[in-house]
Amino acid sequence: MSTVIGDLPRINASRRPGALAIVSGTRRVSWAELEDRANRLARVLIEQHGLVVGDTVAILAQNCLEYVEVMFAASKAGVTWTGLNTRHHVNEMEYQLRDSNSRVLIYQPEVFADTAADLASGTELRTVALGREYEELLAGASDVPVPPHGDATLPYALTYTSGTTGVARGALISSRNDLAFANSFVFATETRVDDVFMVMLPMFHK
Repeated sequence: MSTVIGDLPRINASRRPGALAIVSGTRRVSWAELEDRANRLARVLIEQHGLVVGDTVAILAQNCLEYVEVMFAASKAGVTWTGLNTRHHVNEMEYQLRDSNSRVLIYQPEVFADTAADLASGTELRTVALGREYEELLAGASDVPVPPHGDATLPYALTYTSGTTGVARGALISSRNDLAFANSFVFATETRVDDVFMVMLPMFHK
């Protein structure tokens, strides 16, 4: 069994449950809360939407807490997540959804309700709106932890390039890739457990 990205909230919650994990606007979320929410979302993806290895969940939103929850939940479920570029035309988003085999789209309704409706029209794509719908799904999901799958070679993220010589190309990223990067970053920057990092770039760039 290898550690995967989705294991990180569980590991931190077991060691420092009340410690701060994420600050998003006025929201402050502990590691225990993040583990619970990510696990419930993984249950939603598996049990309510039937996602399996090879499927993808997409998110169309500005930077927010739920972006991180999607990342961890996808890894827990053994599926892949992809972030839609908020600056893209709907046609470019449609291409990414098809190319990535996305079956579920989680979106921010205050900004992207019309775009999400256009993307789902005439397709089998399922949509979940952040806010009340999203929170109700999490509240109704099982809080029993998803059994760790331990496959660090599975792609958990699919990031698309700018496509300067044609259509955008998807780059598959495994847990092993990202954990190797994280270890190198921690070593190079001498990161400490209580350090806080500000996310400046759009999270669809991952």
